[in-house]
Amino acid sequence: MKSAAVRLVVALAVAALGVIPVPGAAAGDTGVQPVTIYVNRKMIEPELPPVVENGRVLVPMRAVFEALEAAVSWDLETRTVTVKRWDVEIKLTIDATVAYRNGAPLQLDVPARLINDRTFVPLRFVAEALGGKADWDAATRTVWITGPRKPVSWREIPVDQLPQVLRYAYQEAVSGRWSNPDWGDTLWSHFQEGGKTYALFVWANRPTTGYSVTLEDVYEDKGQLVIELTCLQPEPGAEVERRVTHPHFALVVDKFYMGSKWLTLNEEPACFHPSE
Repeated sequence: MKSAAVRLVVALAVAALGVIPVPGAAAGDTGVQPVTIYVNRKMIEPELPPVVENGRVLVPMRAVFEALEAAVSWDLETRTVTVKRWDVEIKLTIDATVAYRNGAPLQLDVPARLINDRTFVPLRFVAEALGGKADWDAATRTVWITGPRKPVSWREIPVDQLPQVLRYAYQEAVSGRWSNPDWGDTLWSHFQEGGKTYALFVWANRPTTGYSVTLEDVYEDKGQLVIELTCLQPEPGAEVERRVTHPHFALVVDKFYMGSKWLTLNEEPACFHPSE
């Protein structure tokens, strides 16, 4: 099935810190596809590209950490980089194989180094130092970094347990009385009541069965609620029943969140196409 994901802007703890081995890469290799970096599913283009040496990927530290929304500072006298995000502080000195996370030592397989006055570090260290994750796709020479995520307490609920304003919004969407000129019959909304936050996503008026909406993740980022969904539509030629369907998802979070913002996680999410 074709897939697309969206998220409503409303962690991982890894002990050993190393580097990402790159199968088949050699020091100073040329004539190969450059390494591409995605941070939280968005591609970044640092001023200096990643470096592959002896099968290891080194990345410009500031560019990647700032993409993870961390504050980065440089002490020229001690040649030390300090990174801060939430309650985590990372200190790393050039040419050292040990970094410090809130004072606790973290071993690096490859030392940090300066390249054209930019600090480069082992790739996996960048994400995992903050409690994230880094994956290497050897086939496409692509690195995927996911930053730390603060979990929240939530549960899925039926539409009839939503506050009245969201139940009304659902009925407006499925009846066809509500439509957005940019997104067709896709509706997303949230509402606060009784110290809780309710959220609703509706992919209304699908022409057949085979469409679905699946929750991928719920977490907090910078005091806002984030809900990630995947929308699936039938493959061409799939056996479906020709009747109108309304894939949706509703949930409640046991905390009051004031603002929210929807972001797409890919360029053409299926659930944001206007109605056929």
